[in-house]
Amino acid sequence: MRCLVVYASLNQVHRLKRHIYRGGLYVDMVRAPQCLGVRGCSFALACDPALLPAIRDASKELAIEIRGVFTESPDGYVSLR
Repeated sequence: MRCLVVYASLNQVHRLKRHIYRGGLYVDMVRAPQCLGVRGCSFALACDPALLPAIRDASKELAIEIRGVFTESPDGYVSLR
C-alpha cells in the first residue's frame, strides 16, 4: 500500500522531492490520477505511509500547500486528510 500526497504543480513536487531526498528519504513523483485531481492539474508524491509525517513537515517548512492525502485501497483511493 502506498500514499499519494497531492500538490497543485509539478514545480512544487520537484522542490519537495529534492528537499526530502536531502533528508535521506525516498519518494516517487507521479501525476495524480484524474479522480484525485484537486482544482485542475495535480501532481503527487507517492510514498510509504510511514513517510507522511516527514512529507507534511517538509511541506510546512517550504510553505507548500498539500491539496490532498490519499491511500490506495482495493476499491480505489481513500482520503486521509
